[in-house]
Amino acid sequence: MGVRTTLWSPRLGRALVLALAFTGLVLAASAAGANEWDYYKSAAGRFAVQIPEKPIVSTTKKESFIGTITNHIFTVLRKDHYEKFTVDYSDIPSFAIEFTGAGTIIEHAKGALLSTTLAKPISYTDVKIDGHKGKKLVYDVPPRDGHPELRGEAIFVVVGNRLYVVDAQLPASKHADGRAKHFMDSVHLM
Repeated sequence: MGVRTTLWSPRLGRALVLALAFTGLVLAASAAGANEWDYYKSAAGRFAVQIPEKPIVSTTKKESFIGTITNHIFTVLRKDHYEKFTVDYSDIPSFAIEFTGAGTIIEHAKGALLSTTLAKPISYTDVKIDGHKGKKLVYDVPPRDGHPELRGEAIFVVVGNRLYVVDAQLPASKHADGRAKHFMDSVHLM
């Protein structure tokens, strides 16, 4: 007598049904989370990004040794969740980029971000967004004033005479839920 192999059993059937149901719930939850975000497009800023709500837009001008730098900041601040999503672009005099190079401009922007947030850098790697080379910084912001420790991700890209800084800060405990990655992956530069 040979060994009898059963390919299907009631126990296997129940396990398969449970696995498929669980997969369906996970996919539905992921789709629901992604669907709550809308694309925001700035024609003047030449970017599009998917964000959880309409951003607050502000513009500042700063005089520096290289001339006037105009900053356009698009911010979603979800205080109840301790979440912040930002797209910031700065128009920099073209001679400054030609003279110092995009790498130096990015290094200064990285230093300013770390300094203003009192953050500790975790990693700093090369990235490309829509064919434009840049840098990605992952950093930790210490807890303060009743706020939890934050994990931040920022991407720095120079396109022409424009510096883009795309930044997401979320509680370190929530960082693994993919919201920062979703935001960063949705950025398009036009």
